[in-house]
Amino acid sequence: MMMGRTNGQHAVPMCFATKLQVWKSELVRRQNAIDDAALRGVNVQIGGPVGDLRAYDNDDGSQIKRAVAHALGLGVIDPHWQNARDGIADIVTALGALCATICKISHNVNLLSSTDIAEIAETHETGRGASSAMAHKQNQRASEFGEAVGRLGRQRAEQIGELTLHQHERSGGVWIGEWIVVPEVFLLTSGAVHWAEKLFGKLEVDTDSMRRKLPEATTNTETLVH
Repeated sequence: MMMGRTNGQHAVPMCFATKLQVWKSELVRRQNAIDDAALRGVNVQIGGPVGDLRAYDNDDGSQIKRAVAHALGLGVIDPHWQNARDGIADIVTALGALCATICKISHNVNLLSSTDIAEIAETHETGRGASSAMAHKQNQRASEFGEAVGRLGRQRAEQIGELTLHQHERSGGVWIGEWIVVPEVFLLTSGAVHWAEKLFGKLEVDTDSMRRKLPEATTNTETLVH
């Protein structure tokens, strides 16, 4: 049991497991959203200068496109998607939402690790998280980096909407913009996931500290859990 907190203040007692289950369910939804976005956004692109397969005779172009897609494990969009970037936007947006979730979880872990709360903490390692000016400090590194990288990934992902605004059959300006935004979102998401894995691999729970913050009237944990 631990104190629940709403609007930055003590609310009512709750199970720590509930907090973890909320985090887990959100992460599962983000994974499902990425898988769903991939079904719409990971597609082969064969079409020629304006996407109409005019360089091929009869239905040869369509057959080639489908054969290549099958060989590479990609989807197919007819007639083409070179000026329809909604699929890419779906993927990048889904990654940005995962970054937002990791940012939120990391920030909450850091809050619960503060001196005033001290209910969870990252496992201590000599030199890790040490302060250059205050020897008594043990900074929470994984949660801080998870928050920072996740925040940057979410912010970068928001730019993809602007890059869906193609003119006519292809628009170089927004297309070139993708060369920065798309890979950076993938890199930042990878970094956020990396720090989240390190965070949960080192998490320690102080049940005594949780118990001390419960109201004095809270004497029967089993009843509360029930």
